[in-house]
Amino acid sequence: MCPKTPDLRRAVPAAVFLGRILIFFHDCVHSSFFASRRANAILGRICGILTFTPYEDWRRAHGIHHATVGDLDRRGVGDFWLLTVIAILAIIVAASLTIGFRTYVLIHLPVILICGAMAMWMFYVQHQFDSVLWSRHDERDPIRIALEGSPYYRLPGILQWMTGNIGYHHIHHIRPGIPDYNLQRCYDETPAMQAVKPLTIRESLRSPFLYLWDEGRQRIVGFRSRR
Repeated sequence: MCPKTPDLRRAVPAAVFLGRILIFFHDCVHSSFFASRRANAILGRICGILTFTPYEDWRRAHGIHHATVGDLDRRGVGDFWLLTVIAILAIIVAASLTIGFRTYVLIHLPVILICGAMAMWMFYVQHQFDSVLWSRHDERDPIRIALEGSPYYRLPGILQWMTGNIGYHHIHHIRPGIPDYNLQRCYDETPAMQAVKPLTIRESLRSPFLYLWDEGRQRIVGFRSRR
């Protein structure tokens, strides 16, 4: 039977598991999920189709992100990857011919939107928080940027699992090759990683109001402070 409205009771848990697939995808981009680079590429492309994210393009763009994080002079983006688009269109056509396009949209669109919102929040808050460090290219210290330009976003256990330990973002920027399932262990066994002040959920709620870098005060601020 074709649903008349989105079913959020099923969409929310489905979005959580789609987010977990996105975490696997992210590890494959860094060639860290498997020891084999080819295995990472194969799984990464499959996960990219499921998450509507082109693997090769995102791998290139994400590499630029890691190379330029916290750099006020050099920021980059990528383009789109044709094969992933073709595969996604093939899935949509197949679904339309079997369960119908409207049913497909009502089932899948809420899942994509919820998962996308969670992913965008995590990415935003881990690079735009109250004590974040940015610097000019000539003054940029990669280690300091990794430790102070990315937080340890302390989350409750269930949210930490849902986000694949990516809250240990300072560790991820120090060593991008550490897979998500080893980030907790790295934190527990490395005192230097524990020295980073955690970013709490309550503190992170200020992040959407922080837009501008004040070079005089060396801190991120909102438009209100500029008045």
